[in-house]
Amino acid sequence: MKRILNLIIPLIFLIFICACQKQEQPKPSEDIWLGMTKSEIVKLVGGTNEKRYMTKSNNQIQGPEREFWHKIPMGAKLEVWTYRTAGGKLNLYFVGKSSELKYKVLVK
Repeated sequence: MKRILNLIIPLIFLIFICACQKQEQPKPSEDIWLGMTKSEIVKLVGGTNEKRYMTKSNNQIQGPEREFWHKIPMGAKLEVWTYRTAGGKLNLYFVGKSSELKYKVLVK
């Protein structure tokens, strides 16, 4: 009986330690890839409280969108999700009714 207890107690201790370890937090700027869907992103890093919508109405733009603005068709609607990270703000861009991530920009 004592031998069994000597085996079980360390095993219980190891299980407890493993269960209590903090899981590594995802890093949105590294873990989110173009082509991921909205549901995959939410599952990975959670939802965002910062959403905005914009429509391309001209070819002039200031800010982080200037990197890809020329690739978006005139009149297209964009949904922009923003996540605050240690490295700055991560903006995720979905074009039209698509749930697939089309562009991402980290603003430091």
